Amino acid sequence: MMVTFIIDRHAENKHGTFGILSQFIDEKIPFAVTLEKPWKNNEKNNSCIPPGIYYCSRFPSSKFGDTFEVINVYNRDAILFHWGNLSDDTEGCILVAEKYGMLHGRVAVLESNKPSEGFNEFMAKAGVTDRFKLIINDFTRIYG
Repeated sequence: MMVTFIIDRHAENKHGTFGILSQFIDEKIPFAVTLEKPWKNNEKNNSCIPPGIYYCSRFPSSKFGDTFEVINVYNRDAILFHWGNLSDDTEGCILVAEKYGMLHGRVAVLESNKPSEGFNEFMAKAGVTDRFKLIINDFTRIYG
């Protein structure tokens, strides 16, 4: 059975698009928060990706180490899951952390890169798989 993760986006403002990351095992089990760029019509490096069902493949990043890339996003590539705090850190990728908070006067995600936090917890849940399904639900807007 393929591993499935779900991002339920619940808020967006000038600081980014915020979501809850869950693993699906008979039901959603939330374990982390996410931060992406605000929606800008799927613009490369400057927008969150459209909601939908995607597949992700293991990817060896020179900057972030072992991670996953969201594949088959229309007009986009190199969309990685990785650690970080502010939407400036994303370049169109998905940040994974433990909680929301403030950093430098901006809404941010915190506790992202310590061994038992955020991104590393996500990687542990992904386990040894090389591929998983990602479902992105967006409750912040209607896309047309």
